[in-house]
This record gives sequence, structure tokens and C-alpha cells, in this order.
Amino acid sequence: MRGRLFLLVGPSGVGKDSVLNALRDRAPAGLHFVRRVITRPRTDDSEDFEPLAPEDFDPADFTLSWPAHGLHYGLRHQSFEPLARGDNLILNASRKAIPAFEDRFDPVTVISLTAPPEILTQRLTKRGRETPEDISNRLIRAVPIETRRAPVLTIDNSGALSNAVDQLAKAVMRNPHEG
Repeated sequence: MRGRLFLLVGPSGVGKDSVLNALRDRAPAGLHFVRRVITRPRTDDSEDFEPLAPEDFDPADFTLSWPAHGLHYGLRHQSFEPLARGDNLILNASRKAIPAFEDRFDPVTVISLTAPPEILTQRLTKRGRETPEDISNRLIRAVPIETRRAPVLTIDNSGALSNAVDQLAKAVMRNPHEG
């Protein structure tokens, strides 16, 4: 029996890490959180990732890796071991990487976190990692969610964080065959 892989996707500033961090406190048994490796230094504790210098990033060290926003992201091989035991995994993933996940894993469920552009702008500005021009460019880029077989669930994260976390908790606890 294989576990299910949940991919939490959405634009920058939608709150993927905030929702994942809040879900950790009430995650059901058998749900594991995958920690990404990112080629940028840690600036705060809002995002759980392993920082790595760009020169030390070797795609062979990862089950999956992808470039995004001038950085490299990777998922270590051992991160996926719980799937073979029948446990579920959830991770913050790139929308562009969904096909690569579908090529390697089954079953996969995509959870699309959304919020209106004005809320994304406020959150990205508050985060302080990018210039106003960079933020504007991010918001202009519309990356569609393309899957070949994975169901896509949509969760609106424009209101209270607890509402989005409640919806995510329900999604990861439902029967994988419900779609």
C-alpha cells in the first residue's frame, strides 16, 4: 500500500507556509511534512526549509528538483520513504513541477491555495524579500495548474488563516478515493 502525496501549490504570498505550519499542530497520524532545500539563506522562521549555497546544490542529491524565481529547490530522497509505508506526505510545491510529481508518484492530490491579487501584494510587501517591481512581476505571471490525473482541490486563503487550515485538514484526512 502506498501513501498519498499532497502538493500544496499557489502563488507567492498566498500563505502556503503559514497554512502548513498551522496544520502541523493538528496533523493526523500518518501525515508527514516534506522539508524543501532552497538555495537562499534563512531570513526568518516563517518557512521551514534547509538553506543551501547555490554552489552546493547538486540535482543528483534529490528525488525532484526545479528552478524557480532565480533559486533552486530540491526534495531529498529520504523525504519520500513514508509513502512506501502507506503514510501520506504534504509539501509546498511549484505549480510548474506538478507533472514531474505525477511522473514519479501515484496517487497525488493537488491543493491549490488562492487569494485575490490585492491580498497577495500586501503579504509580499510585508514579507520584504522583493522590490515592488518584483512583486508586480510575480502577480502578472499567471501559472496555470496542469495535471494529467491528479485531482485539484481549491482552498481560498483570503480570510482567517484558521478557515484555510480547517479546509486543508479535511482534505488530507478524507479518503483518497473520494477525489
